[in-house]
Amino acid sequence: PIRKLTIAMTPRPIATPERPVSHESVPVRMPLPRSSHWFDEYMDNVRRISPESWWFLLGTMFVSLAWLTFMLLFNLYMKERGYPEGVMGQVLSAQSFGTMAMAVLAAYLVSRLSARAALAWSSIGVAIGFTWVTLVDVKGLIIAAAFMAGMMMAFSRVYSSPFLMRYTSS
Repeated sequence: PIRKLTIAMTPRPIATPERPVSHESVPVRMPLPRSSHWFDEYMDNVRRISPESWWFLLGTMFVSLAWLTFMLLFNLYMKERGYPEGVMGQVLSAQSFGTMAMAVLAAYLVSRLSARAALAWSSIGVAIGFTWVTLVDVKGLIIAAAFMAGMMMAFSRVYSSPFLMRYTSS
């Protein structure tokens, strides 16, 4: 029979001859971690992360902060250049569509290309694409550059997990 699993912080009911307890209705009690043991275990797991993984995670943090800043400033920049909000939506959609279009190919190439090379080249491609987006003043070229940058982003997104799996111990 399938048992229902409910999480509750109440003690288990005590079975008595007058009131038997069914296993299907017994709430599961979640043990609270001891204050020092869970932290020690966490720190042991943190110490096992390889230096390559640390550098990758640190780089990802900085790239994410830069990306957040760029997108905020890019919208203001496009508005200042006189483009309507619809064009900004088209640029963002082109970028997303480029990522979607290239994700399947990037996943297919995971076993054929080095993760380091793919991450490095995708970073260069994204940088070129967004440099082109900010320097060009023609709507069609801006959208094409955003599409290219999105395509290169697909490689960095797809290759991140295999890279971390390769350089992280179990």
